[in-house]
Amino acid sequence: MKILTLSRSKLDLARGQLTKPMMLIGRSPTCDIILRAPGIEPIHFIIEWLGSGKFDSEQGMWSVTDVSRSEDDSSGVVLGVQPIKIGDLQFRIAESQLESSEILGGTIQGSLQRKQYAAPELVEFVQVRSDSGAIEEVTHLPLKASGGRPRPMSREFREFKVQIPKGSAEQVAQVILEEMPGAELLLSGKKVNPEGVVSIRATDLLRVKWKGRDFYLRFVEQVESPHVPHDFWGSSFSEIPRSEDCFSLCSF
Repeated sequence: MKILTLSRSKLDLARGQLTKPMMLIGRSPTCDIILRAPGIEPIHFIIEWLGSGKFDSEQGMWSVTDVSRSEDDSSGVVLGVQPIKIGDLQFRIAESQLESSEILGGTIQGSLQRKQYAAPELVEFVQVRSDSGAIEEVTHLPLKASGGRPRPMSREFREFKVQIPKGSAEQVAQVILEEMPGAELLLSGKKVNPEGVVSIRATDLLRVKWKGRDFYLRFVEQVESPHVPHDFWGSSFSEIPRSEDCFSLCSF
């Protein structure tokens, strides 16, 4: 499994497994790799898989794009064998040492092998104040719940509406711009000028700058919390003891 490491002045700041074709890097807790360092925006970089066919992190290459800036010529830097620098940050991709170890325990090895990319099932909306970088709201819209109708994503800015087209063969979300005059849009770091509607797909990141806010939209997979068994007795026993077990435990 590929591991991305970010460092500054030979000090490792963040690292994460490359498990999806498009991942976010920044200080927001919604990012896939959280990087808390001076000068880092809530959503600062995107790292994208460059390959053909079905996603496979072991094949193809990766690129890093700085999406914190509003520039027309924003483009990705391809990660190769050698580390690269963007500003004062160093990006390095390496193989996971745990996964390649011959003495790795079966349970951990199995969990790593089972961790595969899942098809997105939600549209994630993040609202950030442009002046302070404070995250004001995070909303998730299930693809199946939209029903083809425009849905407001923000409690404060009801004009920001998203709809999921019915009968689409791929994951597509559409942002309705009719009630957002003067909005500035960046799709994966590049400025776009759509009329009325802008569409995003599974590997896109849309940033909308409007009314002193940065609105981010992307597709994410559904995350389910593991079931935690509840013990009737409130102890560490995994099963409710039988009556004869209780008698033997309580006997001296």
